[in-house]
Amino acid sequence: MDAVYASPVFHVGGRLVQNGEGQLVYEGGSVEKFDKMDLDLLNYGDFVKLLEDELGYKTEKKLHWYDCAEEDLGAGLYELNGDKEINDLRGNILRNFGLVEEFHIYVEHEVSVPVPADMPPAEMPPTEPEPVLIDGDDSPASSCRTLNLN
Repeated sequence: MDAVYASPVFHVGGRLVQNGEGQLVYEGGSVEKFDKMDLDLLNYGDFVKLLEDELGYKTEKKLHWYDCAEEDLGAGLYELNGDKEINDLRGNILRNFGLVEEFHIYVEHEVSVPVPADMPPAEMPPTEPEPVLIDGDDSPASSCRTLNLN
């Protein structure tokens, strides 16, 4: 079988929350797309390296991969803790779509807030990310595209 390539798309700097309609959404942050990677060579360490070295996120809390066959995040989001889940992701891509152009990784971050030396932690103002609106269809499934094999 020939090598199969797909681009990782990271959703970073935001958080997973329930919206007013009870749906799970990724609020705030940004979307970062990388060059295509050989699916046979994917590993968890590469994702951590991209987050740390390319995007500057040193304290990721939890990674999730999204099954683009699902209509919403609540039904299609799976934890990504290591290479076992990378194998699940790879199998899902090949099983559901044949070959795909991209796959989505959602990152929940630990919040690191500087504390002034003279301010007790109880007085610190809360920090919450501002929602970021991404142009186009806002459903997660709309951002998953299949490759043209012609």
